[in-house]
Amino acid sequence: MYRDAAGSELVVVGFNGRVVALKQATGERMWVHEELSPCEVRVEVHGDVVYALGDGHLVCLELASGKERWRSTALGRSLLVAGERIYVGGSGEVACYVASSGERLWNDGFSGMGLGDVAIAVDGRATQADVRK
Repeated sequence: MYRDAAGSELVVVGFNGRVVALKQATGERMWVHEELSPCEVRVEVHGDVVYALGDGHLVCLELASGKERWRSTALGRSLLVAGERIYVGGSGEVACYVASSGERLWNDGFSGMGLGDVAIAVDGRATQADVRK
């Protein structure tokens, strides 16, 4: 379970270009990060940070406050965090970022293979964008 600095259990939601942290027990809104344009937002919580993907950006937020630690350009709809690596996939491409800094380490555009959403799997974990509308 995710906890804020005071030890409250939190649920983190990506919605309409926002990342919202709520107290799980009461639904009380703890913070809102509104720095993304209205869009789908993917979120993952790891330790004391939240990673959010949306609007062409990958951002790292402090879980306790919602304060932005870093921001990188990242295109895609699939987000997977595995240790010190963040994988973003979409539009026929996958990229790898450093979790502590947002630095992009590499990307592969799968030249000649076409475009489309990307499923990503690392060390027993997997993610795929929901393309059904």
